[in-house]
Amino acid sequence: MSNFKYGKRSKAKLYGDAEHPGVAKEVSELCELALSYSTVDFGIIDGFRLTHEQQHMYKIGNSELDGINKLSSHQIGLAIDVLPSNSSGAGKGLDMFDVSTPEVRAVWLEVYRAFMRAAMKLGLSLEFGLGYNIHGGRDWPHIQVVGHVNKSKHDMALPPRD
Repeated sequence: MSNFKYGKRSKAKLYGDAEHPGVAKEVSELCELALSYSTVDFGIIDGFRLTHEQQHMYKIGNSELDGINKLSSHQIGLAIDVLPSNSSGAGKGLDMFDVSTPEVRAVWLEVYRAFMRAAMKLGLSLEFGLGYNIHGGRDWPHIQVVGHVNKSKHDMALPPRD
C-alpha cells in the first residue's frame, strides 16, 4: 500500500465542491483504492462535468460528445481524468503527455495497473482512454466505469463513451 494522498484539487473533483457535485460513489471508491495500490503518485484532474463544461470540451475539439444529444460519462459522474505526478519518483521531470517516450508510457502503465487492480477488488469494469481516438491521438487521462453501478448518486442511463 502506498502513502500517497489526494490533494485539495483531486478531492474536489472526487467529492464535489460549491460548484460541482462529486463523481458517483463507486468511482470515488475506485480512485481511493487505486491510489493506495499505486507505485506512482497521480491526481484527479477532471471528474463530474456540467452540461456547459461538456459543451465547451466539444467546441474546442476535446470530446466527440456535445453534452446534450450525446452525453459524456463525466456528466453522470462515471468518468475521471487522471494525471501522474511529474514532481517525484518515476515521473520526476517528465512531460506526462509526451507518451512517445518509454519512460512516460511506463509511468502511465503503473497508474493503469493500480486502477485495474482496484476495479477487480471492487467488481467494476473499466474503459481507459487509450481506446479513444480524438484528432489522431489517445485520451490517456480518461478512465470510466462501465456496466452496472449503484446509481444512488447519479441516476441516469449510461451514455456512449467519450
